[in-house]
Amino acid sequence: MAAKLVTTIKRFVGTAAEIAALSLTGIPAGSTFFETDTSRMKILNEAGVLVYKNDPVSIIGSLQKSSYIIPMMDLLAWSGFTNQPASDAVEIISDSASDVGKCTIFGTTHVGGAFAYETITLTGTNAVTTVKTDWGNIYGIFLGDIYGQNISPAVGTITFREASADQSITTIVAAKISKGMVAFNLAEKSIILNVHSGNVWKRCAGVVTTANGFKMNLTGGNIKEERIATYLYLISDTTGATAQIEVLV
Repeated sequence: MAAKLVTTIKRFVGTAAEIAALSLTGIPAGSTFFETDTSRMKILNEAGVLVYKNDPVSIIGSLQKSSYIIPMMDLLAWSGFTNQPASDAVEIISDSASDVGKCTIFGTTHVGGAFAYETITLTGTNAVTTVKTDWGNIYGIFLGDIYGQNISPAVGTITFREASADQSITTIVAAKISKGMVAFNLAEKSIILNVHSGNVWKRCAGVVTTANGFKMNLTGGNIKEERIATYLYLISDTTGATAQIEVLV
């Protein structure tokens, strides 16, 4: 089959029900449809049929790129975190024995302030302590790994506290996967970043702040597709925000 030039590819965002109700007349093959309530992506194939992007169905004769979704994240300014470690380890404990997934903590080293992160496996109602013992400030938490995978939403309330005196830094409540700033190693991957609420600031060249990041929201633009060199950093302000990412592998 000869190569085919496809123009005016379109992208749609809505709930599964809203997308199902769309008329596909005049929409070109290859257009994408992101379901906000299922965090799944559909694509319109050459036969005019919507299929999930990870399904083994071709558009023009070959399998689609696989992808994965980093589901709805809660972002926040880390300035609201209390009892920062200031040269201490961090302990994590849940009020549910079922919280045994991975957790990645983002922050700084106390001396010098260099960015640091650590991925640790939770142990439910038994406290687990980070290997790093010289945290400065904690910027955020993500209940998964540094690649945005192996995600386990909180079952109970998970508390993050400085290790020496067990003073609470912040918590993540049931069904949530993040709080504060997040950072992902998405080297050489393309992404689609979709903001669902609030203001999100993104940066790829170092830790993001509301002063140095690119601002995205529902008014000024909430979807951005780009290729990441190494890391993607996301943060919000004190009012908070929610966002999802599709990672194209």
